[in-house]
Amino acid sequence: MNHRELRMESLITEELGQLLVRDLDLEVGVLATISYVDVSSDLSRAEVGISVIPSDRSDEIMKVLVKEQGEFQHKLNRKLNIKPMPRIEFKYDSGLEHAANIERLLK
Repeated sequence: MNHRELRMESLITEELGQLLVRDLDLEVGVLATISYVDVSSDLSRAEVGISVIPSDRSDEIMKVLVKEQGEFQHKLNRKLNIKPMPRIEFKYDSGLEHAANIERLLK
């Protein structure tokens, strides 16, 4: 991975995280965070991993994110003004849920 991809991932994580906090209307007790951003080597695509707590709300949150993906893309394009700007794709990251299950099994 080159320096430009790492820098792009960092910028997308920071700016998109702020957009999610500001623009995503979540109920009290529901948290959606960016767990990773993976930019393709040609900078055309950025996979954004989303963790949701509690995990039983993940389907609902992911539907909202996918529906609003274009709006988040537009805001990110305006804010960062990077050429080429990768096309973001939201993916559910069950890593936290998996880790909690392993911890529960080990007790």
